[in-house]
Amino acid sequence: MGDRTIEATGNVWFEDLTNNRKAVVIFSTYKKDGWWKKTESGKRDEFIGCIYECQPIGNPEASAKLLYYKGGEEIREISKIKDMVKPICDLSGSWLRNLVIDGVKYWDIDEDSPFR
Repeated sequence: MGDRTIEATGNVWFEDLTNNRKAVVIFSTYKKDGWWKKTESGKRDEFIGCIYECQPIGNPEASAKLLYYKGGEEIREISKIKDMVKPICDLSGSWLRNLVIDGVKYWDIDEDSPFR
C-alpha cells in the first residue's frame, strides 16, 4: 500500500582483480540546478553505471582504500572515471522498475513475478 520509494545516493564499485575489470553503479540520477529558475532532472530511484576494462591494479589494498573507505572517491558521471581503458557495457535502471545491462532487460517489476 502506498508509494514505492527508495532513495540511495553515491556509488558502488565492484572490482575483478584477476581480469582487470571494474563496474561502477551511480545511484540517484536526480539533479537540481539553477539560480533564479530551479530546474530538476532525473529521478531519485534511478541508477546508471558501466562495466569496463581498467588499468592493471598493482596494489589492491590502496585501491580498496581509494574506493571503499570513508572519504573514498565518488563518481557522479561515467565520463569522470580515470582508470577506464575500454568500456564493456552500460547499465541502467531503477530500484523500483527494472535493470537493463547493455540494452538487454534482465528484470522488470511488471513482467517478472516474485517467488513465494
